[in-house]
Amino acid sequence: MKPVLVFFALIGLGLPRISVADSTPQPRIRAVLDSAVAVPGQVLMLDVTILVPTWMLKPPEFPSFELPDVRVRLPEGASRPTMERMTGGESWAGVTRSYEISPMVVGHFRIPPQTVAVVFASPETREAIVVDVAMPEIRFEGRAPIGAESLDPFIAARELTLEQTLEGDPQDLEPGAAFTRVVTAKLVGASPIFLPPLIPALVAEGIAAYPKEPEFIEKTNRGVTTGERIERVVYVAEAGGRFRAAPIRLRWWNLGTKQIEVAEIPPIEIVSRGPPPVPSGPSLLESPANVLWLFAFVVLAGLAAAIGRLLWPRVVERRRLRRQEWRASEAFAFKRVEGALRSQRLGDTMRCLEIWSARRPRVLVADRAALLKAVEPLGAMLYGRDPTTPSKELWSTALAQLQAIRRECLASERRRLSVRVLPSLNPGPS
Repeated sequence: MKPVLVFFALIGLGLPRISVADSTPQPRIRAVLDSAVAVPGQVLMLDVTILVPTWMLKPPEFPSFELPDVRVRLPEGASRPTMERMTGGESWAGVTRSYEISPMVVGHFRIPPQTVAVVFASPETREAIVVDVAMPEIRFEGRAPIGAESLDPFIAARELTLEQTLEGDPQDLEPGAAFTRVVTAKLVGASPIFLPPLIPALVAEGIAAYPKEPEFIEKTNRGVTTGERIERVVYVAEAGGRFRAAPIRLRWWNLGTKQIEVAEIPPIEIVSRGPPPVPSGPSLLESPANVLWLFAFVVLAGLAAAIGRLLWPRVVERRRLRRQEWRASEAFAFKRVEGALRSQRLGDTMRCLEIWSARRPRVLVADRAALLKAVEPLGAMLYGRDPTTPSKELWSTALAQLQAIRRECLASERRRLSVRVLPSLNPGPS
């Protein structure tokens, strides 16, 4: 059997957790923040380093650091190999991953302790050892600078400007005509996602406002973040009259001058020719008949809510059982295999293959060999003597082979069941 095939047979289809003797050096994990305090919107660099006494047999799966009101990004070249010399003179190898962490609001934040599964070679036997290494908690704070405590929302940048363009003439409208207000906020030194909505709502009889989804543009060049938030609102005249779109005023903290500055856009006067809007009719509750209809509706809605409250737990339980059955099925397990292959994650593919193999109707030795043969080219390229990145066609070929194996396995099981269930066409004499 080829060395790569033996390798994946060991770590792919069920890697055993070998007990680590007390004398075996344990992997080490270190998480370092460049600072414990940041102005909201600015970046803290978190470096997580994992070291082992020999070498890693597979990349570690780093935990997620997602928190509410915290933005976490992986910069370019986030993961890189590393090597350190220990106190006794031994050189340990490992990997370091960097994260950009930005608090979005003022407050204290805590990333709870987490564990990382590390797979490395034993110093004595070179066998695979799996160890769950505990990473300590991480605490940091989003703090407004002195003098900027009154900012709400808090916005900090090196530059911030507001620009406005009008598509159409707001002072030459008639019922049915429209114009578009476009407001662009440009920042340097912060991400545009920290900006609040820019264009205030316009509520007035005689004109309708239709806002579009805001557009974000963000770039990073040599560690400096720049971005834009672009908002568009289409105003349609429905009647004659004079209207006023409110001005835009944004207070922000200048990181260069250490002062509060204001970016402003003047209001817009809107003029529409035509008859004024028709006054609205009487209120719904002014008519006794409407009151009776409303009372009947409330009673019926209450009865429907009571019946729904009695039946809803059964519906929820049935949905839970169906979802549980689906997640325990062979089809769901193979979908996870397909998803891991399409995402080009070989480690997840091998773990999902193990789960799927346990759920197939029949598992033959030849099937296991075929499974290993399908992913062997990927492993040879990723973990061979000269590691390279497999092409997309190679991943697609492995997926097609595994799908063919599954079809043959299911067809074989159907034939086996049909032979068992169907009676003989020519029964013998009784």
